[in-house]
Amino acid sequence: MSVHPEPLIASVELVAERCRQIPQLLREQARRPPGWPLNSVPASEVLTTGVGLSEGPARVLAHLVRARVGIASRFVPLSRFALGPPAVEASTVVVFSQGLCPNARLGMEVAARAEEALIITGLEADELVERCPGLAKPCREGRVRVLTIGPVREDRLLLRVQAPAVATFTAFQLADALAEKVGAPRFGVGLREVPETVAAVMERELSPSPLSPGHWLGQPIALVGADEMVSLLQGGSWKLMEGLWRALPPVFEALQYAHGPFQAYFGKPLHLVALFAGTSPALRELGGRLSEVARRAGHTLEVVWAVHADERSLFEFDAVLNRRLIEALHTVDRDLSRWPGHGQDGPLYTFEQSWPPR
Repeated sequence: MSVHPEPLIASVELVAERCRQIPQLLREQARRPPGWPLNSVPASEVLTTGVGLSEGPARVLAHLVRARVGIASRFVPLSRFALGPPAVEASTVVVFSQGLCPNARLGMEVAARAEEALIITGLEADELVERCPGLAKPCREGRVRVLTIGPVREDRLLLRVQAPAVATFTAFQLADALAEKVGAPRFGVGLREVPETVAAVMERELSPSPLSPGHWLGQPIALVGADEMVSLLQGGSWKLMEGLWRALPPVFEALQYAHGPFQAYFGKPLHLVALFAGTSPALRELGGRLSEVARRAGHTLEVVWAVHADERSLFEFDAVLNRRLIEALHTVDRDLSRWPGHGQDGPLYTFEQSWPPR
């Protein structure tokens, strides 16, 4: 693909340009489905892991493998590996790490001990092994495979928008390949629709948000979902926190909003962003009642009705949130390469380098 030179100053225009490139990056990934790269179908459970915005794709893969393929699967936070590595010798481990932040090495160490492991990264296999020598032997033996995906680079900012989108799409491809092996239903050609759906969301005129762009920077916001999709919306919340340097928006299930959040925020500023997969009669009814209850609490509400009535809606939600984020960033003058606390997170960011004591 042709990529325009990135501006020297890490401004909102850099974020906007990266977002505009997402549909093409997804098209490129769609043209090279990885199949199921490991030697066998997982015999026990699949453990997925990732940190930062790599957590979202890892959670999506765990959900898809469990809910659609029918194989036991769960997300495991990286800190679990530091507090006492779980027994993984009979497990399949999947690690998402676009680059290689220090703590991601915790996942690499566990991958090296697993029965089989897949590492999804922006690094080529030889570079990854050079930086993590413990992977050399299991890679030679074929127990660990490295799947390199785009983009090649997405640095200079705290927020990454391209890598999580491509990694999430790759998670769908992997789940589809595994479903084919076990005879489970697949998305199949339905995955090819995703890049064009994202492009359409990026190009169409959005309805104005009830919350003005500048207020997205600081006013309380919550994401609202329905069904099991709620557990997959955390990546959108994390995006708003990292991109806008604001408090992490909570994620509510639509019916749960009436059991605590409604009361706690009653009469206080709160903007609800409801992310609904599809437009079924039940969802329409739920959206209408959510609107009425939000009105009674003095809360504003905008609803995103995704075209896809399944997990593919995540890509539409992501595109809408990218646009809201860009609108908000246009209201402030920020050098986005100098985020708050820049360089002061070392004791946690480099935890792996000092634990366990060597």
